Amino acid sequence: GICSAFRHRYILTMQEALLLNNEHLPAIRLHATAVFGILNSFMRREDRHSRVIGTLLGVSQEGYIDVMDSFPVRHVEKSDEIYVAINKEDHKKMYGFHKRINRKEVIVGWYTTTLPNSALIVDNSSLIHEFYSHECRDPIQLVVDTNLSSGTDNIAIKAFISQPMIVGTHALANMFQEIKVEVVMSESEVACINHMIKGQDPRTAFSSSEIISTINSPATELVNSVSLLVDLVDKVSVYVSEVVSGKREADPEVGIMLADIMSSLQVVSPEDFKKYFDSKTQDMLMVSFLSTLTKTQLAVAERLVRVL
Repeated sequence: GICSAFRHRYILTMQEALLLNNEHLPAIRLHATAVFGILNSFMRREDRHSRVIGTLLGVSQEGYIDVMDSFPVRHVEKSDEIYVAINKEDHKKMYGFHKRINRKEVIVGWYTTTLPNSALIVDNSSLIHEFYSHECRDPIQLVVDTNLSSGTDNIAIKAFISQPMIVGTHALANMFQEIKVEVVMSESEVACINHMIKGQDPRTAFSSSEIISTINSPATELVNSVSLLVDLVDKVSVYVSEVVSGKREADPEVGIMLADIMSSLQVVSPEDFKKYFDSKTQDMLMVSFLSTLTKTQLAVAERLVRVL
């Protein structure tokens, strides 16, 4: 049977008799793609479901677990009694589809979102955890606070692992013990999120749960980068002027950083810069011309093949 510390209470006469086995607990490195997958499944859930559950995919390393992806699992849950029914066949098919794409990622646990009362763990969590204990060894449970119950705009994410509650030498029950979670992002994920936030229309930004962003052209990105650089140079100039005039106290660390930046810059005369820029522009135009010419030749060759 399933033993849970949330359904069983024990009265101990000696505090030293209670031992929680918390050695060698792993840390969780949660990738942004997995978080977006969880939030997407929550937004697309059926009206009769107050929360969603799903499978976490990743790789177990020494001392930590990389959670890289996730997918939702269809289930039926009753809030007035301890009952959860998981569609095992659907779960097996979805996992098979993911294995075709990435064979390295395996099941490392499961996720859920908070209930309307902001509860992180309920009795049904033990039943779900029991199912995933047959899918992988020591599954982790990830809980995403979709109610924003922390009182801020930040989404709280907590992870738990099932640990035995030992009294003396006997394991009497299991409890969910919280473990460390760190959200990590690759360079591509950072660039994607940056475009999602800054690539929106200012008039309709964040007006709904759907975000529509556009990727600027390279020329527009260059203009934006140069404008940002000019703004930073202006701020540094104002800071230096205030320090020189005595309006602001000098910060030695800022001075050292500015000195390092200035020493790393190469002094180029306007004439040399113009000559270098013109030569690179000509190279870019030549590459663009050759690319267009190649596309034209391929299109002509394809039409000839169709005719012949």
